[in-house]
Amino acid sequence: LQTELQDMKLSVTRSHKEMREIMLDRVVNMLFQRMKDQLKETKQKLKQAQEDIEANTFTRESASGRMMLNRLRILQKENADLGAQIAEGDTNKLIIENTTQKQDMEELRKFL
Repeated sequence: LQTELQDMKLSVTRSHKEMREIMLDRVVNMLFQRMKDQLKETKQKLKQAQEDIEANTFTRESASGRMMLNRLRILQKENADLGAQIAEGDTNKLIIENTTQKQDMEELRKFL
């Protein structure tokens, strides 16, 4: 009876070890499969990004490049005009404030 019990324990222990190895192999295989899928997805994203970059490149001679450069010149001119208006507005504001302060000073002098 004892030998049978020991045999059973050995078989359970062996099968437990074998099951553990099998499960470990499955887990490792699942991890490798997941990593392969992620690598494939990343390669596809990289390829798409490279294609997008190539599609968006332009030269001065290309139609889209000329349009973009013209638009850039227009925007630069608008920025310069807006900057001048802002500077002018600040100057006018200071002149008005200065005039108001002069008037207040004159009123104080008259009062004193």
